[in-house]
Amino acid sequence: MGALYDLLPQVAPFVVDCPEGVQTFALRRAAARFLADSHAWTLPLAADADGTQVMALSAFTPALQAGTVVLSALSLTIDAVVEPSLSPRWIVNQGSIYFDPAPALGAELVLTVALGASQQSITELPDLILSRYGDAIADLALHYIYVTTGRPYYDREAAETAYVRYRQGLHEANVDRLTGGRAGVAALTNPMPDYF
Repeated sequence: MGALYDLLPQVAPFVVDCPEGVQTFALRRAAARFLADSHAWTLPLAADADGTQVMALSAFTPALQAGTVVLSALSLTIDAVVEPSLSPRWIVNQGSIYFDPAPALGAELVLTVALGASQQSITELPDLILSRYGDAIADLALHYIYVTTGRPYYDREAAETAYVRYRQGLHEANVDRLTGGRAGVAALTNPMPDYF
């Protein structure tokens, strides 16, 4: 894990009149938003089924880091069989996973989730996310700072430029997620038909 505030040198030189507290808050807010937008932070969680239809996510290991939240359940395997992600057989909601029907007692479960974090508590991110997408997070933080009206660092044009750079970094993160990190261009596998 790397410190989020290691990105301050990518923010501070561009907003010299901005207090450091505002910069750190903007970085926390930007990191939380990036995680929500990109689903870049994934984690496989494992457990043995207890034979019931409802299991708390706290029964899975490893335990979630303090301050993190499950944004989305990406996949589930039961005894090495992948369950479809849009299956009515399972759903994750409010800290629990619900099965219909319940998996057999002792079945090996692996639930892969996308993690997010609260902007009040996030201070660390996985090193891979910081190294690959730190520029995008810093750009979004700059956007948040620049749009603060009534401050000496308010700059609408710079805010728009920073936001465009953030969207480019977010696009790269989404391409990485959709292609498994391989270089290339993400494309819909079943594009919408052109009726007009």
